Amino acid sequence: MLRRNFLTGLSATGAAAALSPTLLRADDTHTPASPRDIARIAIFGVRGRGADHMKEFAAMKDVQVVAIADPDENVIGKAMKLAAEHEQKPRYEKDLRKVLDDKNVDAVIIATPNHWHSLAAILSLQAGKHVYCEKPVSQNHWEGARMVEAARKYNRVCMTGTQNRSGASNAAGIAYMQAGKLGKIKIGRGIVYRARKNIGNKQDAPVPAGVDYNIWQGAAHEHPFNPNRFHYEWHWNWEYGNGELGNNGIHALDVVRWGLGKNELPHRVLSLGGRYGFDHDDGQTPNTHVVWYDYGDCQMVCELRNLATEEYNPTKPDVVFHCEHGILAKAGGSKMTAYDLKWNKIEEFTGGNNHYRRFTDAVKKGSLDDPGNFILEGHLSTSICHLGNISHRVGEELPFEGVESTIKENEALSDAYARMVEHLKKNNIDLKAEKLTVGKLLEFDNKTEAFIGDAKATALLRREYRAPFVVPEKV
Repeated sequence: MLRRNFLTGLSATGAAAALSPTLLRADDTHTPASPRDIARIAIFGVRGRGADHMKEFAAMKDVQVVAIADPDENVIGKAMKLAAEHEQKPRYEKDLRKVLDDKNVDAVIIATPNHWHSLAAILSLQAGKHVYCEKPVSQNHWEGARMVEAARKYNRVCMTGTQNRSGASNAAGIAYMQAGKLGKIKIGRGIVYRARKNIGNKQDAPVPAGVDYNIWQGAAHEHPFNPNRFHYEWHWNWEYGNGELGNNGIHALDVVRWGLGKNELPHRVLSLGGRYGFDHDDGQTPNTHVVWYDYGDCQMVCELRNLATEEYNPTKPDVVFHCEHGILAKAGGSKMTAYDLKWNKIEEFTGGNNHYRRFTDAVKKGSLDDPGNFILEGHLSTSICHLGNISHRVGEELPFEGVESTIKENEALSDAYARMVEHLKKNNIDLKAEKLTVGKLLEFDNKTEAFIGDAKATALLRREYRAPFVVPEKV
């Protein structure tokens, strides 16, 4: 079944489809924001990433932090302390919606769990605010597309937390490669090796004091409170998060798509992986994952690992472009290097990155003329992750034995899969006792924004929303 499914689809090719018109439609009926000398911001979600934002933005002399919002009053202490260190005195609300009518707020920073990202962004744009939304920008593909529409309609800056886009070294390295210095680009590879711990199994429990759990759940279905579906561990639950692919895979895949020069979603996707070595904990998402994407003229592969692992190679890259005559690799956030095919260094690219300053300057200017601010980039890279997760979720569990021979004709995928198998063996995973979730080979139509001939997979491109936390059909 796997052989027939994969090899039949592998022979199909097609011309690149255009972006859906809904993503490119502009609406000039809304007045641009006026320029100003001070960017007045509110931060939504301050426990983890939001506290990092407070540290950066509060230190800027031309930024005023007006408000913070978080449904858990137990976590605001660190953010308030960071604000006070820079003589900032934001007010606090549990419900972010109570901030949106404040005329003293020009922009909002969204660092909530993923299931709140799109709704918070759309409500903010409708209120005339500029938006910085952490990655991934959406919990599902459909609501991300509505964010794009809202940013265009309300004529506001909408920037995403994919900081690599602001790296001068990344831009220089990609320009070098796209100029043909390394020959034709064949494969773009994202490497996400991030060791994580077993989250265990926890019982449902009373909602902690100080938490407005109704607001925290937002659009998600009603569930009892459980610590393994709350702070940070929500990442590994499909109701709220997008697994490691959406959590950190997006950073690598955003650079890969940028380097490949693609402004649409891949035509085909296939996932291989599962959750291993965590003793059947409460996590639902893969902790070991290989995802293959096909654009027709080039391919992308993402390799993710949460178990202890060796580096991809001594250069420790998180992005690798395999080209006809050489290799371009990114290590960390600010260093790209060109190599020959034997990994001998040819040229190194360096340069700074100030993603936050890029946003505040755009807010002060009130302008959308910087393409780096466009939510479309964040939406496309986020949805690449959604496609990979959907392939996994509609797949089936099969024995490891026999998979390698089925995919051997696809060099990029079989190479990544072989490394994954070796990685699992080194972590003492019994491959004869375990199953591999073999995702379904899915074909995506960029014009209709749906999977071809697969209603079950297409249904996962959006979600049901719990009233009143509903992303509107029309923004």
